[in-house]
Amino acid sequence: MPLSSSRDGDALLPSNAVIDVDDRLDVLPGAVPGLRSFSEEIPMNWNKRVRQVHRWLSIAFTVTVVATTVALLQKEPVIWVSYTPLLPLALLLLTGLYLFALPYAAKRNGGRRTARAR
Repeated sequence: MPLSSSRDGDALLPSNAVIDVDDRLDVLPGAVPGLRSFSEEIPMNWNKRVRQVHRWLSIAFTVTVVATTVALLQKEPVIWVSYTPLLPLALLLLTGLYLFALPYAAKRNGGRRTARAR
């Protein structure tokens, strides 16, 4: 199998090797190749989607806080506007708690293997 190297000559890989940066970032030092953790059993689409929703909610929360500040600084402030950041904040709390619990759930269930992982 022919080997290829980078211009620097520091990495020798088979010429047909494909490296995915996302896969490389998920591998922990000392991890056993092919062994799946609990977090991998949950479809990664779901986790990525929750992270993306969490990011967009943070943007929406920031915009509503700025809009509320502008509305309350008017000569005749509209008081009900001060409640608009509460919805994105509540949703941020839910998605944030889910994302916070992911590593603990993976650590807790890391020893278990399902039929799919075998």
